[in-house]
Amino acid sequence: MTLILHHKKNEVTWDKADRMAYYLYTGQHLQPLVDVVRDMSYAYQPQAGIASVDSVQVCIETVYNSIVSVLCSAAGRFVPKCQKGLFRFWWDEELKLLKQKSIESNEIWKAAGRPRDGPIFNKRQSCRLLYRKRIRENQRSNTETYYTNDLHEALLTKNNKAFWKSWRSKFNLNTKCSQVDGCVDKNIIANKFASHFMSAFTCNIPQKAESLKEQYAALRAGYHKFPVTEDQQIDTELVSSIIDKLTHGKAADFNGLSSEHLYYCHPSLSVILAKLFQIIMRCSYVPVAFKYSYIVPIPNVEFLADR
Repeated sequence: MTLILHHKKNEVTWDKADRMAYYLYTGQHLQPLVDVVRDMSYAYQPQAGIASVDSVQVCIETVYNSIVSVLCSAAGRFVPKCQKGLFRFWWDEELKLLKQKSIESNEIWKAAGRPRDGPIFNKRQSCRLLYRKRIRENQRSNTETYYTNDLHEALLTKNNKAFWKSWRSKFNLNTKCSQVDGCVDKNIIANKFASHFMSAFTCNIPQKAESLKEQYAALRAGYHKFPVTEDQQIDTELVSSIIDKLTHGKAADFNGLSSEHLYYCHPSLSVILAKLFQIIMRCSYVPVAFKYSYIVPIPNVEFLADR
């Protein structure tokens, strides 16, 4: 098992993204894949027998990796990333004007040779002090009102995402776990977590596990799957409706993709995915990336500090 520990420094801000450019970019670069999956879907038919199983599996891997590459590339170009808390809710027009005055008075002071006294120096100091004082006042006064109202509205509307976002912004302390079992090296820590989960999911009776495995292998050899009915067919309309219903604001996957990457993408993605899923079901093969698991351990800081 591979376990990766990381600290998320930046957040993807879809509300600040150039969504139209993202839409057009994905449409342009995904369009060639539509023809690829269409041709492969036609070639891999029981009555046609044009494409081999191996070639279809290679096609599935190629198409999947291409989709991931296009979506990641488009997001990297048109979806900005920022540090957490960059957008300050307490910033207003008055602070903007005070900042501008502070900058102008500082420029005048530098042009005058950076005097240490006199009217120019006093003007610069008063503008800076007033600007900094107003920042502190806005932070202090607006924080309580903002979070009280924000938490209250989130609770009334049962908006789980908004509630916890507001809660973390106000109460989230930057408490980091500095060591695990006396170790500070991230690779050793990752291996310790991997060993823990591996031992937790190891069978208690190896002989019984081997016996069950042999029974499963014997049953699987004679297994014949049920035919896919018309009601179970995956089409473009079904994929599109599922994408539209995906919940936004959730954690990204191993490749950094989230539901927003699919939601704001060009509709050709639904066409590609529908054909791709049909081929996957037909040849009983899934991309290797489907088997990846992303585990984020949440250690108890106080417990680990005592060890």
